[in-house]
Amino acid sequence: MADLSVAISKALSEGFQVEANAFQFLSNLSSEVDPESLVADVIRRKKIEGQSTMITRSDLQDIVPEDLFAPDEAVQQVFGQAGDLEVLSDPTTQIAPLEADVGFKKLFQDRYWR
Repeated sequence: MADLSVAISKALSEGFQVEANAFQFLSNLSSEVDPESLVADVIRRKKIEGQSTMITRSDLQDIVPEDLFAPDEAVQQVFGQAGDLEVLSDPTTQIAPLEADVGFKKLFQDRYWR
């Protein structure tokens, strides 16, 4: 993970942005791939070709061989199952009083008159 943070820091210091999907791709790569050199290679290519400053997942996939891709974790979705939920206390009345504008005026009236 330390190499990944160095790679992202290098990209940011060079004026590039890293797309969320590209970051996930970098974090899922096998340990055989050095993310720092991978990001440096993408930055070099983008500077030569004059492309945008956004590093995307496709930019990284163009460089990394397919056999080094780590499989993406499957997202589990649960539908129609309600959990047991019991409300112990509802602090809404203490957080948002009914007369909020009066309380706001009282709070800042002293500062206003100074």
